[in-house]
Amino acid sequence: MGHRFLLLCLLAVTAAGGSAWAASTEEEVGGVITGGGLVLPPAPKAPAPPEPKVDTTPSFPIEVNQPLTVDGYIGMVNGEPMFVDGVLRPIDAELKRIARIVRDLGEFRAAARDTITKQINVMISDMLIVKAAKDVLSEDDNKRVDAYMNKTTKDLLTKYEGSAAKADLDLRAQGSSMDKDLAEKKRRFIVELYLHRVLWPKIVVIRKSVLDEYQRNLDKYTLPAEVDLYTITIPVAKFLPKESGPRDTMVPVTHPTSEQVKEATSKAVAEARKLIAQIKAGEEFATLAELNSADPKSKNGGRWPHTRQGMLALLEIEKAAFALPENSIAEPVVVFNDDAFKCAVVVVKVGKVQAASIVDFTKAQDEIERKLREVQYVTLTGEYYRKLREKAAIEGVDRMVDMVTDAALVRYLAK
Repeated sequence: MGHRFLLLCLLAVTAAGGSAWAASTEEEVGGVITGGGLVLPPAPKAPAPPEPKVDTTPSFPIEVNQPLTVDGYIGMVNGEPMFVDGVLRPIDAELKRIARIVRDLGEFRAAARDTITKQINVMISDMLIVKAAKDVLSEDDNKRVDAYMNKTTKDLLTKYEGSAAKADLDLRAQGSSMDKDLAEKKRRFIVELYLHRVLWPKIVVIRKSVLDEYQRNLDKYTLPAEVDLYTITIPVAKFLPKESGPRDTMVPVTHPTSEQVKEATSKAVAEARKLIAQIKAGEEFATLAELNSADPKSKNGGRWPHTRQGMLALLEIEKAAFALPENSIAEPVVVFNDDAFKCAVVVVKVGKVQAASIVDFTKAQDEIERKLREVQYVTLTGEYYRKLREKAAIEGVDRMVDMVTDAALVRYLAK
């Protein structure tokens, strides 16, 4: 009862201005989405501010019959308006997931608030970047933006068989629209293009830094031994004494003695030796595996391709496999287990063998340099965002978070 009462008490976030103006503005400041068509390092999200104490009460004055609109105005960033719907749309799926798993309204509010805070910070940072970008991007840059948007629009329409109506209908069902989706992608591309233009020239990686990174993380550049593994697994239970089972069938005894298990194991080893002799005489391993093996790879001719050392669960098999030279077969490998029905004898063969090795520095240095540049890029981006925010005129972020969280409570928990 209390849950429903509090939801009914949650009222509207103020929606300043006409709906047409709000919709057109949202196209300029829509949600975050990764751009494509240009290979650029990803623009990181701005760090979230310290989390304030969560309050489960509504943050705005309660008035009778005041409507709640999820596209309501929540504040300004350097003169650019922000709206509830613009914040909620990119995180719709995550908030729906949270609503499904929380136990009460207070738990939803706490979890939703964290997600909303991060999204608002991302949007504020992107709005500041877009405004700065529009002032400095060259004519050639704008042509690249236009080319990207032409390709993006074409790709989107192709997905919907060339129908803008179908695309818009499907996107509206997801809480967006074709115009909003394209506007968000355009904004993300402009952000990436601008940050790449401003920050990438400041990144410097010297050879000594690359070499130091390589030596510190030598284990990352060590390749384990690898084999093409082939197995035929013969269950020991196949040779246990039989007893009557359901529907007049004969099944292995349920509780075999140690002597019965020992004798069954000897018979399984003998069976494995016969198969090895057949393979050495020229019979196809794959054919024998399909006919005789009980392991999951029997239908693939017993082949376990590209098996790296450390991947196998059974140490007995791994020890035998990685001790073999290329294109050879081991003696039958007995896999013991306290449960007789999990004991087995395995024929182990290896094809191609690749010994463990260390990637040479000359082959690893390009990847290391790229990673070091990305680390610097992320650091510089965070610093750049902080400087922009220090100079920006932003209405209280905590107030924005409260208003959007209140709207989310009604949107995702109201019945």
